[in-house]
Amino acid sequence: MNQLGNPKLFHVSEEQDIDKFIPRYSTHTDKPVVWAISENKLANYLVPRNCPRIAFSAGNKTSEVLINFQHF
Repeated sequence: MNQLGNPKLFHVSEEQDIDKFIPRYSTHTDKPVVWAISENKLANYLVPRNCPRIAFSAGNKTSEVLINFQHF
């Protein structure tokens, strides 16, 4: 949360030269948008996009055994 109590939002991109976020139309919305994700989902957004991966996180009901499990 920021100082005003609003959630922090992030835009993640492979493009490094974005100077200005310009809303674009999407097949998912009726209005132009800039896609953003919340801080708690930031770890799930991975780049480059064409690299398949699996991301997960422990919840408040996750056991210590699973939290400490390491498989390589």
